Amino acid sequence: MELVGYDWLEERLGSPGLQVADPRLRVRYTSGHIQGALHVPVAKAFGPGGALLPAEVLAAWFSRCGIATELPVLVYDQPDGQAGATLAWLLEYLGHREVYFLNESFAQWASTGRQVFYRPISPEPAEFVVEVRPELRAGWSDVAAGSGVDVVDARSEEEFRGEVAVRDDPPGHIPKARNVPWLKLLDGAQRLFVAKDLSTGVFLEAGLARDRRAIVYCRSGPRAAVVTLLMRQAGFGASLYDGSWVDWARRGAPIEPAHRHPGS
Repeated sequence: MELVGYDWLEERLGSPGLQVADPRLRVRYTSGHIQGALHVPVAKAFGPGGALLPAEVLAAWFSRCGIATELPVLVYDQPDGQAGATLAWLLEYLGHREVYFLNESFAQWASTGRQVFYRPISPEPAEFVVEVRPELRAGWSDVAAGSGVDVVDARSEEEFRGEVAVRDDPPGHIPKARNVPWLKLLDGAQRLFVAKDLSTGVFLEAGLARDRRAIVYCRSGPRAAVVTLLMRQAGFGASLYDGSWVDWARRGAPIEPAHRHPGS
């Protein structure tokens, strides 16, 4: 997977050799998209309870969306990058070998006067051949085993410390996890993510090492997908725990007790 910019895309836009994938919800897609972009709403890759659909079901879905494995695919997204990072990870996990991610926001694409299209593309069924890369995905048992693995929590510091919880989630974090808040990796300007040297510094500061496997989680996967993407860009062997905190807590797995304020 490679991060690219507007110039890279504009040189290739309209070429029959490039597939462009929009992972956003349909209301976003029909409110404006890049020329020729296929609608591939990544939320549909997950079933009830947030579980990733089986590989053969996903292959059929990608085929219906018009995504072929023999052609390069460019993924773009809104400024937070969560849907795009999840789709890029999923494509690579299922074996697509040439995935690019537009590291500049679609919102900026539109505001800088570049052409935006509104008519939905009717995709032609494509051949999507699955070759699962198991090293890119982790489950709760991989985390529980623990030996030789760095566990990375991509949630906010407040969630990690147990000071806030979402919905009915228990407060706290997976034991021995290291906190790398995904927001530290967002650029906050036209570019979605910070430069590689800055992200590498964040990972090293958290005590992560390139020679150890890292398993990344958040609450339900999208924020962890951003961290996983950037860790892999920086040369770290990162896997996404797509079930994340929701799955971990549902299984009754061990939780590091939330930090309490003195006197509470």
